[in-house]
Amino acid sequence: MSADIQSPDKMIRDQAAWSFRRSPEARTALHWFRANPERFEEITNEFDTIIKNMNLLLKGNDPIDQDNFGGVARLKQAIPDLNQSPLLSLEELTKTVNSKEHNDVLQAIMDTFSEVGSGLSIGGDWNWVAKEAPRVMGSALLIEGYARMLARYWHNDKIKRDFALGFEETGWVFVRNSSIIQDVKKWMKDPDEIGEVSPNVRQQLQAEA
Repeated sequence: MSADIQSPDKMIRDQAAWSFRRSPEARTALHWFRANPERFEEITNEFDTIIKNMNLLLKGNDPIDQDNFGGVARLKQAIPDLNQSPLLSLEELTKTVNSKEHNDVLQAIMDTFSEVGSGLSIGGDWNWVAKEAPRVMGSALLIEGYARMLARYWHNDKIKRDFALGFEETGWVFVRNSSIIQDVKKWMKDPDEIGEVSPNVRQQLQAEA
């Protein structure tokens, strides 16, 4: 990566430090990640691995297996262009932002940071994640933040849930022991959420002790 282009983990941490500055819990998490940068780099790399696997499913000519990847199938229906323009990895998003050629992408990212930052306050839509340990908080914000960025870019609010489920299901099938999937597994197993998970993945989650 060129020396004048920020790494994805650093770009996200720097922007988060500004957008989340009013949340004591978010500041604590960011301090932890600065002291342990390898941990955030780990989950950003895992995030990009799952995005790569989602793109393989999205670009395939065969129908997507809805017993395992229902969220991905719904995402493909919601955004037909994903056949030709795949989901961007965090590294690709960073390069796009640094190139300053795609103001629509940059605006969607900045708006998402502002939305999440304002929601982290007490009573806000994102306050639930403020109670989590720093790494878990980082994993949740990456997934849900990316989902909201997509929804803003495509002007389709339904995409948020389709992406989050598709990401979690893909991660479970391909890299279930990764840190990022282990961090969010408890939400996948939540009684209020698990009914939306694809049948095979739901069955495997329920079979766990």
